[in-house]
Amino acid sequence: MPIARCTFEWLTASHAATTTCYEGEEDVPRTTIPMPEGSGDSWFTSLRLPLNTVVRRGAHHFKPEMMGRLFQLWRWQEKYTEPILCIQSARTGRVVLSDNRIGSTFIFGPDGCLFQHLDSLDNTPALDASEDIEVTNLLISDATLGELLGPEEAQRLLQRLRVATVPSAAVNKVPRHIAAILYASMDGHLVGNVRKLYAQAKVLEYICALSIHVAASSTEPHSGSKNEMAMHQLQKELMQLEGKVPTLDELSERYGMSAKVLNEEFKRLFGSSVFVFVTELRLKEAHETLLKTTVPMKTLAANLGYSHVNHFINAFGKKYGYPPGSLRRNLKTVG
Repeated sequence: MPIARCTFEWLTASHAATTTCYEGEEDVPRTTIPMPEGSGDSWFTSLRLPLNTVVRRGAHHFKPEMMGRLFQLWRWQEKYTEPILCIQSARTGRVVLSDNRIGSTFIFGPDGCLFQHLDSLDNTPALDASEDIEVTNLLISDATLGELLGPEEAQRLLQRLRVATVPSAAVNKVPRHIAAILYASMDGHLVGNVRKLYAQAKVLEYICALSIHVAASSTEPHSGSKNEMAMHQLQKELMQLEGKVPTLDELSERYGMSAKVLNEEFKRLFGSSVFVFVTELRLKEAHETLLKTTVPMKTLAANLGYSHVNHFINAFGKKYGYPPGSLRRNLKTVG
């Protein structure tokens, strides 16, 4: 695996400014992650697999009284000898991850996996203590991905995941039955080489299933006009989109039609304009996130593409008839 060195800088008060380092060839047995006293317990483990891949798992248990808190426990840095695809998938819980290399924050949980295409990694995750968290992490080099899928198909996969460039990152929705294959790679009570062979088999199954799913999701309809096929592709793009929404002029240039025609065609097929479609989708996601997590309002607003948190609060209030903060107050009352 092209990991030159892995460093965890622990951020808890009792371990502040201390670090733990691993070389790229090492397996990491189950290792305790420092937690604030009385808050719960955490651990992680890592396996270097035969086909030049690494799979890891971290689990974090929080005591009930910790509900409503966000924990930053470590800063994770790695150096690679070649570009890699890093996949982070949460079976339970939600993570707010700051990618310090590209200066962006991403929120992921069971409904979406974080994909990062990197030549070095610098992440600071924050764990939402509203529920226990379990994350499985896969690292696979570009060279290995190309050998498994073929260079052209590997590049198409990266493009469809919106991480074709280095560095880049995106959260993509992955069906849970596919994510479950990756989770299974670290399950069971096998030991030694059999454990690694089993984990490798599951990783290969996951990569194949992910590639097939992403290719199928990117396929345009076989019937209908050229404009209709373009609008279906645009809808898929908007459903995966994070951050700032492209302008109609930018979209029209990309799809080869005027802004007016694009907006009218989209509204004819999907019942609303591009702007309304994205707004409705994001406010629905925000409502769910506010109910289930304690992600800071400012972080949530920025992740959904709002330039200021007040713009998000106003849009939310117009749609639902009450401010987003009321959901947080209800969450604290229930806790």
